[in-house]
Amino acid sequence: MKKNISFFVFLKFMFYIISIFTISSRGRNRQNMTETNIPDNYFDSLTVRYVNFYRNIHDSRPTVREHLRIGLMTGTEVQRITDSEAETIAAPFVFFRFRGQKNQWKVAPGASRNSFCFDLDGIRAPWIEATLRQDFPQGYLKITDPVPFQLILDDIHEMFYKPLPLKRYRLPLLAEKFIALIYSEHFLQQSRNKYERQIQADANQIFSAPERQYDFGHCAAALGITLVHYRRVFKTIIGLPPYEYLQKCRLGLAIRLLRTEKQLQIQQIAEKCGFGNATEFSRFFRKHTGSSPSAYFKKYSE
Repeated sequence: MKKNISFFVFLKFMFYIISIFTISSRGRNRQNMTETNIPDNYFDSLTVRYVNFYRNIHDSRPTVREHLRIGLMTGTEVQRITDSEAETIAAPFVFFRFRGQKNQWKVAPGASRNSFCFDLDGIRAPWIEATLRQDFPQGYLKITDPVPFQLILDDIHEMFYKPLPLKRYRLPLLAEKFIALIYSEHFLQQSRNKYERQIQADANQIFSAPERQYDFGHCAAALGITLVHYRRVFKTIIGLPPYEYLQKCRLGLAIRLLRTEKQLQIQQIAEKCGFGNATEFSRFFRKHTGSSPSAYFKKYSE
């Protein structure tokens, strides 16, 4: 009887030990499962490994990158030297340093450059690199305005070096935002080359006859693009969106008429400039010059 009780106690003890081991193993497995799943997380599939700003620097040493590097170059003309070629590029431009590619930057004696860059790693980094290699085989994209790119790079730099909340999530998103801006600029440049002749003709028509009423939606449809895209490309080529450019031309015409056509009434000038009535014209003229049409007329009549 005692033997049976002892055996029963022994079995119960072993069952207890096995239960503890099982629970512990499940906990470890659950922890390991969580840890192994972390790299598969969307945000961890693209990581920013390195960020730096180099200001007023000169030549760089020939180096081969282990990770994809994306950056902004400002300053002066920069010579980019690779194994196959040497090319001089006028700043500002966005550049790409692909893995395994030997690269060196040089500037003229006495000149300097600014380089702002970050390195990407993770599961998605090779996909991004392959796409950039295909779309920008030359390794750079010339830009006209570096400020939007610089603002994103400032955010990346601050997020990378400061213990800010949500750093793990925001850094990949900022990197993607920078890449998206690159493609936005690239698309605008392609559109400019494709539509420049027609948009320049539209602008010439506006300049020659600002009194007319223009349907810019119709102009966009004639090019097979949306009105929003038409406005962007128009601004890229002319310097102002189409409606603002029309207003500028109308203002210029109004000023010329007020100075030279002394016999015209304000209502007549308003009609010649494409305004429905004198009140609308006066409001527009005052907004852009700070003076009423009649006061402006008197000033140049004396």
